[in-house]
Parts: sequence; structure tokens; C-alpha cells
Amino acid sequence: MILVVDDNQLIASNIVEYLQIQWIPAIACFDGETAFEMIQKKLDANEKIELIILDRMMPKLDGISLMRLLRSRKIEIPVIFLTALGKPLDIIEWLEVGAVEYLAKPVELKELGLRIKNLLTYASGRPKKGYINTTIAPSDPSESDETIHIHGLTVDFPAQKIMRNGQIIHLSPKEYNIFKLLLDNQWRVVTYQEIFEKVWLDYGSSFSEYTTTITVHIAYLRRKLGEVNFIRTVKLTGYIIDVE
Repeated sequence: MILVVDDNQLIASNIVEYLQIQWIPAIACFDGETAFEMIQKKLDANEKIELIILDRMMPKLDGISLMRLLRSRKIEIPVIFLTALGKPLDIIEWLEVGAVEYLAKPVELKELGLRIKNLLTYASGRPKKGYINTTIAPSDPSESDETIHIHGLTVDFPAQKIMRNGQIIHLSPKEYNIFKLLLDNQWRVVTYQEIFEKVWLDYGSSFSEYTTTITVHIAYLRRKLGEVNFIRTVKLTGYIIDVE
């Protein structure tokens, strides 16, 4: 399991979502004190925390103080720290208290995935089977191998990259998977249930619990794609892409 500790709940949730879409167990805490209690609880239950992704500036107990507390208790867990500061002395301070990696904010999720993969591979001495896929999981097992152009967008499926006027449009893993699902089925309506089943993969829940969440993700997706609103809502059913 990976523990993500950041008082910015959006950042922490995005990282956890990215890891979970790779089938990696991950949980988030939003302050250092709660994180320490969580770590103690997991250790007492003999549950292993393989890695901590840790922010510095947090309420109650900051990242540096949390690391010092862990080291004083002889709790040795690899730490990737996140920093918005990026000053050499700040990085040195992190490394001195035992961090093994660092990333500057804003965090690029694919880069974070690669760093996690490398750390865990080196720690175990061998790759973990099926551990982290550093590309965003496709909505369909049969990955497309083409580049398409639609409404001023260039969609490069092999690179999982979307561009407008040469500028990359950054989507979250779920936003990308929703968009790809709509593109793969652009001649028909994709229902809420299909989006739930192929993107959320939460088999213990009912898709009706996710309709609002799906609607919010669609709103974010439309805003990021911009200019032309070509994702059309079909009332009480789902969504369809209007082709040019």
C-alpha cells in the first residue's frame, strides 16, 4: 500500500486515483498527525506501507517533522517528497532526514508513476509483477494504434496524448478514459452505466451512485477540451460525441 500525505486534497485525491487505476492500493491523509496515526495503525495490524508520498507544508505536523518522528521510532519506509519550493537547501534538508526521491509541484502523474516503479523495483531487487503501468489504463483492452483529428484536437492514442494547436491538454486518468470511451463509440450514445463499468471499475457499488460524479468529470473534460462543446448530453441516458 502507498500512503499519500498532502493537505491539498485535490492533489492527494488525484494521486490516489492514478494509483488505484493502476490497481495499486493507496490511501490519502491530509495532515502529518493523521498520517502518523495511520502509519502506526497499519504497522500494529501488520499491514505493510511500501512507500509514502509526502508534502512538506501541512497543518499539525509538517512533512520534515513527520519524517524525523518516523526515524526516531525506527520506522523505515521509503519517502518521495513533494515540494513547491525547489530551493537547493530545501531539497538537502529533505535528503538529510532520509527522503529517497523528490518531485516539484505541480506533479506530473506519469513521472511520479515511473519514480515509484523504480523505487519499488530497486527495493525488492526485481520488478513487481503487474505492479505499476505508467501509462494511463485504456478503456478497452484493444488499444487503438492511430492518431485522429476531431474538432481541432489531435488525439494520439499510442502516446495517450491530446493536443490543440500544438499544446498538450492534460487530462486526469478518468477524464482520459471517459474521452477515449466516447471516441471509441462516437456513432452511438455511451450510457452512464457503461462509463461506470469501464472507467470506475467499482464492482461493489451501483452505477446510480456515480451519476453525479460522472457528470462532474464530463464538465471538467468539456472545459479542458474547450472551444467547441462536442460532447452532447442525451437526457437520462448518457453522452455522445458529435462528429465533424
